[in-house]
Amino acid sequence: MKLEAKFEREVIDLSGFWHFKVDPEQRGEREEWYKASTFDWDKLYVPASWNEQSTEYTWYMGKAWYSRGFWVPKDWEDKLILIGFEGVNYRAKVWVNGQFLGEHEGGFTPFAFRTGHILNFGGENRVVVLVDDTLSTKTIPPGEGMNRTYFDFFHYGGIHRDVYLRSVPKLHIRDVTIRTGIKGGDGVVDVEAVVLNEEEKGASCDLVLQVLDEGMVVSEKTVKFTIAAHAEKSVKDRLIVKGAKFWSVGSPHLYLMRKKLTVGGSVKDALDTRFGIRTVKVERGRILLNGRPVFLKGFGRHEDFPILGKALTGAILRKDYGLMKEVGANSFRTSHYPYSRTHLDLADENGFLVILELPTVGIRTTVDLPWVTQKLRLGKGLDRLDDPEMIEKAKKMLREMINRDKNRPSVIMYSLFNEPSSDREDFRVFLKELRTETEKLDPTRPITFTSHTHLEDKALDLVDVLCHNFYFGWYQQCGNLEEAEKVLDETLEQLHRKYPEKPIIVSEFGADAVAGFHADPPEMWSEEYQAELIKTYWRVLTSKEYVVGGHIWNFADFRVGQSPRRTMLNRKGIFTRTRDPKLAVGVVKKLFTETPTYP
Repeated sequence: MKLEAKFEREVIDLSGFWHFKVDPEQRGEREEWYKASTFDWDKLYVPASWNEQSTEYTWYMGKAWYSRGFWVPKDWEDKLILIGFEGVNYRAKVWVNGQFLGEHEGGFTPFAFRTGHILNFGGENRVVVLVDDTLSTKTIPPGEGMNRTYFDFFHYGGIHRDVYLRSVPKLHIRDVTIRTGIKGGDGVVDVEAVVLNEEEKGASCDLVLQVLDEGMVVSEKTVKFTIAAHAEKSVKDRLIVKGAKFWSVGSPHLYLMRKKLTVGGSVKDALDTRFGIRTVKVERGRILLNGRPVFLKGFGRHEDFPILGKALTGAILRKDYGLMKEVGANSFRTSHYPYSRTHLDLADENGFLVILELPTVGIRTTVDLPWVTQKLRLGKGLDRLDDPEMIEKAKKMLREMINRDKNRPSVIMYSLFNEPSSDREDFRVFLKELRTETEKLDPTRPITFTSHTHLEDKALDLVDVLCHNFYFGWYQQCGNLEEAEKVLDETLEQLHRKYPEKPIIVSEFGADAVAGFHADPPEMWSEEYQAELIKTYWRVLTSKEYVVGGHIWNFADFRVGQSPRRTMLNRKGIFTRTRDPKLAVGVVKKLFTETPTYP
C-alpha cells in the first residue's frame, strides 16, 4: 500500500494480496462476512482475475469475497474520501468497516463510493468486496455459463483493475471536458470544468486555466465565479494555443491542461489533464485526422495474459505497443470492452488511433455458428433486442466509458456493438437509443458498430463508418482463398454501392494458426495459411479507395471457454499468447509498412 500525493489530492493504492473466499452456496451476505475481522480465507493478488491464480478457481463462476485492511492518514479528516475501482467483473457490492457503500454492474468501467463518514482516521480500516460474475441473458455481455458465453473470449472474474483510496478537498474540481479544434496553425481548446462545493458556506472563486507544453505555459485564462454551499457549478472558457503542435499518428504531441481553483489567492484544488490538439471528421467517404485522410492499420486485441487474466501490467503493455509499432500498426479496436486507463494512456503517448468499444458483444437472438454445415448451438440467445432493461444497462456503461476517456486524443471513434443481430428491426431501437445517448455525451466523434450480417444488416444507415467482420476463407469458403477473395471483393462492392458516402473498415479478418504447425501448400490451421489469408485480404481492401482501414483478428492468441470449435485458445493471433511471433508477423510488417498512414 503506497501513498501518492499531487497538489491537494492524495491517493492510496490498494494493490496487493487480499483475503479471498468463494461463496458457491451464497452464504456470505446472510452470515455477514463483510463484518469479519479474522480470516481463514485464501489470499489472491489484486489487480488480477481469480481464475488462473489457482487451479481451484479456473472454472469457478459465481460469488466470491475479497477483503483487506488499510490505513488512513489523520489529516484526511477534513477532506472528501472516495474508494475507487477501475474494473470489477461483473457485479460488485462494497462495504467499509462493516457499512454498505453501494454496488455496481459492469466489468470494464470505473466506479467509486464516498467513504469518509465511516473511516477510522489515523488508524486501521477494512474494505470488503462481494464479486459476482454469474452470466445470464441480462448481463452485458450475456451468457449462460463459463462454456456457454455469447462471446468468444474467456469469462474471467474478480477485481482485475486498480483499487485506490482518494482524498479531495471539499471544494474541488469534480470533472473536466476538453474539446479541441484547429484554426489555421493555432489550436482551439474549449474547456468545461465542473466544480463541487461540499463546504458549509459559499465561495468566490478563480479558476485558472493553463495549457502547458513541456512545463512552459503557452496559453492561460482566469475565470471568476461564485458558488453556493453544497452546490455544483459548470465553468466554461476557450483558450487559443498559437502555433500549436497537433496530435497525430506520426507526432503524438501531448499538452497538459492545468486547472487551479483558488479562493482569496489560496489554492484550494488543482488538477492536471493530458490532451492533444486534433480533429476527427468523416467526410466524403473518408476519415479525416486534422483534415487529412487517414488509413487504419492494426488489430483487434484482447486484455488477456497467462495467470493475470484480464489484468495487463505495464511491462506487458510496453511489450505489446513495441510489437505493434515494429510491424507498422497505427490503430486498434478495444474489442470487446473498454480497456484499462494505462492501456489507453500508451495509445495517447504512442500515437495510436483507437476505436473505443462498449462491452455490448453477444447481443443476439440466436447464438450459434450459422456458417458451419451443422449449426453448433452455443446458447438460447436474447428474447428481444429492444429490452428496456438491457438498453438502460448499456447506457450506464456508455456514460461511464465516455466520461473516463472523452479527453483522449487517441480515441477517434465509438463502437457501440460487436456483431449484434443487426439483421432484425428491433436492433434498430437499441442502436438508436445508444446513438442518441452518445451524441448527447460527446458529439465530436464518429459512431459505428461491427457488423457480421453485411448486406442483410438493417442498421447500417445509423452509423457514420461501416465496420465489417469478414471470415471468408475460414468459417466460409474453408481452405479456398481464391473463392474467399472473390466473395470478399463482391461483398465490399455491394456494400459501397448501397452506402456510397460511408467509409468502410474491415474490422476483423483472420485465420487460426497453431504455432509450429506448417503446411506446403498452405492448409487451414497452419502458419502458412494464416499468412496467405492475411495477404489475400490486404490485397483486396487496399485496392478499394472507399476502404479506409483493416484490423487483423487478432494481435495475440487469447484464452476462450471450452467447445469443439476451439483448442483452449482462439489462435488467430499473429503472436502467441505469450507474444512469440508466428510466420504471419513478417508478412504483416511488410504489408503495413508498405501501406501509408496518410494515402
